Amino acid sequence: IPGLVDGGWHVWQMRWQPDGFKFFRDGAQYFSVPNKPIHVHGGAPDDFRWPFNNPGYWMTPMFTLAVGGVGAGDPAAGTFPATMLVDYVRVW
Repeated sequence: IPGLVDGGWHVWQMRWQPDGFKFFRDGAQYFSVPNKPIHVHGGAPDDFRWPFNNPGYWMTPMFTLAVGGVGAGDPAAGTFPATMLVDYVRVW
């Protein structure tokens, strides 16, 4: 998303709720993924559901430093060296 990288410290948050995922930066919501049926990997071609509310479903936090820009751009266009600093991670 153009304009999000600014070199400042921010508090990022993701809320996993029955109605979908909500993403926040410094307390302001900037993106959401609504609860809607999706094709489940490995399922039948017509297997569309929202699997994230099933008991026992788990997710793992992942942090990436995308140097090529939005949408898997060419890394050659990135700024090097690139650094991502993470002060802490809290999961509950």
